[in-house]
Amino acid sequence: MNKNINRFKFSKPFINKIKLFCENNKSFHNDDFKKKYEIWKIENTTIINNEKDLLLINGFSGNFENKLNKSILYYFKYNFALDNCENNKEIKKDSNVIKKQYLTFDFEFLELIDSHINRHFKSEYKIKGKLLFDNFKLLHSQEIINQKDNLKYLLNDENTLDNKIKKTYQNRYFNINKNLIR
Repeated sequence: MNKNINRFKFSKPFINKIKLFCENNKSFHNDDFKKKYEIWKIENTTIINNEKDLLLINGFSGNFENKLNKSILYYFKYNFALDNCENNKEIKKDSNVIKKQYLTFDFEFLELIDSHINRHFKSEYKIKGKLLFDNFKLLHSQEIINQKDNLKYLLNDENTLDNKIKKTYQNRYFNINKNLIR
Protein backbone atom coordinates (compact mmCIF):
# COMPACT_ATOMS: atom_id res chain seq x y z
CA MET A 1 0.00 0.00 0.00
CA ASN A 2 1.40 3.40 -0.99
CA LYS A 3 1.42 6.05 1.68
CA ASN A 4 -0.02 9.40 0.58
CA ILE A 5 2.44 12.19 1.47
CA ASN A 6 0.80 15.56 1.89
CA ARG A 7 3.86 17.62 2.73
CA PHE A 8 7.41 17.21 1.63
CA LYS A 9 10.19 18.21 3.97
CA PHE A 10 13.81 18.85 3.18
CA SER A 11 16.25 16.35 4.65
CA LYS A 12 17.94 17.19 7.95
CA PRO A 13 21.44 17.57 6.39
CA PHE A 14 20.02 19.94 3.77
CA ILE A 15 18.18 21.98 6.40
CA ASN A 16 21.45 22.19 8.35
CA LYS A 17 23.19 23.58 5.23
CA ILE A 18 20.41 26.16 4.87
CA LYS A 19 20.64 27.15 8.53
CA LEU A 20 24.41 27.50 8.28
CA PHE A 21 24.02 29.76 5.24
CA CYS A 22 21.43 31.89 7.06
CA GLU A 23 23.61 32.10 10.15
CA ASN A 24 26.59 33.28 8.13
CA ASN A 25 24.55 35.88 6.27
CA LYS A 26 22.11 37.06 8.92
CA SER A 27 23.53 40.58 9.04
CA PHE A 28 22.91 41.37 5.36
CA HIS A 29 19.96 43.42 4.19
CA ASN A 30 17.48 41.90 1.71
CA ASP A 31 19.24 42.76 -1.57
CA ASP A 32 22.65 41.68 -0.31
CA PHE A 33 21.17 38.54 1.24
CA LYS A 34 19.54 37.62 -2.09
CA LYS A 35 22.86 38.12 -3.91
CA LYS A 36 24.61 35.88 -1.39
CA TYR A 37 21.80 33.36 -1.76
CA GLU A 38 22.24 33.25 -5.55
CA ILE A 39 25.98 32.64 -5.09
CA TRP A 40 25.23 29.94 -2.48
CA LYS A 41 22.90 28.19 -4.94
CA ILE A 42 25.61 28.11 -7.61
CA GLU A 43 28.25 26.86 -5.15
CA ASN A 44 25.91 24.14 -3.83
CA THR A 45 24.36 23.01 -7.10
CA THR A 46 25.20 19.36 -6.45
CA ILE A 47 23.65 19.33 -2.97
CA ILE A 48 20.56 21.18 -4.21
CA ASN A 49 20.13 18.79 -7.15
CA ASN A 50 20.50 15.78 -4.83
CA GLU A 51 17.79 17.20 -2.55
CA LYS A 52 15.56 17.88 -5.55
CA ASP A 53 16.03 14.30 -6.75
CA LEU A 54 15.27 12.97 -3.27
CA LEU A 55 11.99 14.89 -3.12
CA LEU A 56 11.04 13.82 -6.66
CA ILE A 57 11.70 10.17 -5.79
CA ASN A 58 9.39 10.55 -2.79
CA GLY A 59 6.61 11.89 -5.03
CA PHE A 60 7.00 15.67 -4.82
CA SER A 61 5.37 17.19 -7.89
CA GLY A 62 5.61 20.88 -7.06
CA ASN A 63 8.14 23.47 -8.13
CA PHE A 64 11.33 22.68 -6.20
CA GLU A 65 12.99 26.01 -6.99
CA ASN A 66 9.95 27.87 -5.68
CA LYS A 67 9.86 25.74 -2.52
CA LEU A 68 13.56 26.34 -1.87
CA ASN A 69 13.32 30.09 -2.47
CA LYS A 70 10.31 30.52 -0.20
CA SER A 71 11.89 28.38 2.47
CA ILE A 72 15.11 30.34 2.61
CA LEU A 73 13.94 33.87 1.83
CA TYR A 74 10.72 33.86 3.85
CA TYR A 75 11.20 31.32 6.58
CA PHE A 76 14.74 30.30 7.51
CA LYS A 77 16.19 33.79 7.09
CA TYR A 78 13.71 35.38 9.49
CA ASN A 79 13.30 32.41 11.80
CA PHE A 80 17.04 32.25 12.34
CA ALA A 81 17.24 35.99 13.03
CA LEU A 82 14.49 35.71 15.65
CA ASP A 83 16.04 32.66 17.28
CA ASN A 84 19.24 34.61 17.82
CA CYS A 85 17.65 37.71 19.33
CA GLU A 86 19.09 38.53 22.74
CA ASN A 87 15.68 39.32 24.17
CA ASN A 88 12.96 36.99 22.89
CA LYS A 89 10.11 39.23 23.95
CA GLU A 90 11.15 42.64 22.68
CA ILE A 91 13.44 44.13 20.08
CA LYS A 92 14.77 47.64 20.70
CA LYS A 93 14.98 49.96 17.73
CA ASP A 94 17.41 52.88 17.34
CA SER A 95 14.71 55.37 18.26
CA ASN A 96 14.25 53.63 21.64
CA VAL A 97 10.81 52.43 20.58
CA ILE A 98 10.13 48.91 21.74
CA LYS A 99 8.40 46.62 19.30
CA LYS A 100 7.10 43.16 20.13
CA GLN A 101 8.78 40.33 18.34
CA TYR A 102 6.90 38.65 15.52
CA LEU A 103 5.83 35.11 16.42
CA THR A 104 6.77 32.52 13.82
CA PHE A 105 5.53 28.98 13.44
CA ASP A 106 7.66 26.05 12.38
CA PHE A 107 8.05 25.65 8.64
CA GLU A 108 6.54 22.15 8.82
CA PHE A 109 3.46 23.51 10.59
CA LEU A 110 2.95 26.15 7.89
CA GLU A 111 3.32 23.46 5.22
CA LEU A 112 0.73 21.38 7.09
CA ILE A 113 -1.71 24.30 6.97
CA ASP A 114 -1.03 24.83 3.26
CA SER A 115 -1.52 21.16 2.41
CA HIS A 116 -4.79 21.08 4.36
CA ILE A 117 -6.07 24.13 2.48
CA ASN A 118 -4.85 22.87 -0.90
CA ARG A 119 -6.62 19.53 -0.38
CA HIS A 120 -9.82 21.50 0.22
CA PHE A 121 -9.47 23.50 -2.99
CA LYS A 122 -8.85 20.31 -4.98
CA SER A 123 -12.15 18.82 -3.80
CA GLU A 124 -15.45 19.60 -5.50
CA TYR A 125 -17.07 20.92 -2.32
CA LYS A 126 -16.20 24.42 -1.19
CA ILE A 127 -16.22 25.08 2.55
CA LYS A 128 -15.92 28.43 4.25
CA GLY A 129 -12.55 29.21 5.81
CA LYS A 130 -13.93 29.15 9.37
CA LEU A 131 -15.40 25.65 8.98
CA LEU A 132 -12.22 24.46 7.29
CA PHE A 133 -10.18 25.80 10.21
CA ASP A 134 -12.44 23.93 12.65
CA ASN A 135 -11.74 20.77 10.65
CA PHE A 136 -8.00 21.53 10.77
CA LYS A 137 -8.14 21.87 14.55
CA LEU A 138 -9.79 18.47 14.85
CA LEU A 139 -7.43 16.69 12.47
CA HIS A 140 -4.20 18.26 13.69
CA SER A 141 -4.79 18.95 17.35
CA GLN A 142 -1.44 17.45 18.38
CA GLU A 143 0.52 19.65 15.96
CA ILE A 144 -1.35 22.71 17.27
CA ILE A 145 -0.47 21.76 20.85
CA ASN A 146 3.19 21.37 19.83
CA GLN A 147 3.20 24.83 18.25
CA LYS A 148 1.66 26.34 21.36
CA ASP A 149 4.32 24.68 23.50
CA ASN A 150 7.06 26.05 21.22
CA LEU A 151 5.71 29.60 21.46
CA LYS A 152 4.81 29.67 25.16
CA TYR A 153 8.18 31.17 26.01
CA LEU A 154 7.19 34.22 23.95
CA LEU A 155 3.57 34.44 24.93
CA ASN A 156 1.95 32.79 27.93
CA ASP A 157 -1.62 33.76 27.06
CA GLU A 158 -3.44 30.69 25.68
CA ASN A 159 -6.18 32.79 24.06
CA THR A 160 -3.66 34.94 22.18
CA LEU A 161 -1.88 31.83 20.91
CA ASP A 162 -5.19 30.40 19.67
CA ASN A 163 -5.96 33.67 17.90
CA LYS A 164 -2.49 33.70 16.32
CA ILE A 165 -2.97 30.19 14.93
CA LYS A 166 -6.44 31.06 13.66
CA LYS A 167 -5.23 34.29 12.04
CA THR A 168 -2.31 32.50 10.40
CA TYR A 169 -4.64 29.85 8.99
CA GLN A 170 -7.08 32.49 7.70
CA ASN A 171 -4.30 34.50 6.05
CA ARG A 172 -2.88 31.45 4.32
CA TYR A 173 -6.39 30.40 3.22
CA PHE A 174 -6.99 33.87 1.77
CA ASN A 175 -3.63 33.95 -0.05
CA ILE A 176 -4.03 30.48 -1.55
CA ASN A 177 -7.59 31.27 -2.64
CA LYS A 178 -6.46 34.58 -4.13
CA ASN A 179 -3.68 32.89 -6.11
CA LEU A 180 -6.12 30.28 -7.47
CA ILE A 181 -8.48 32.95 -8.75
CA ARG A 182 -5.74 34.65 -10.83
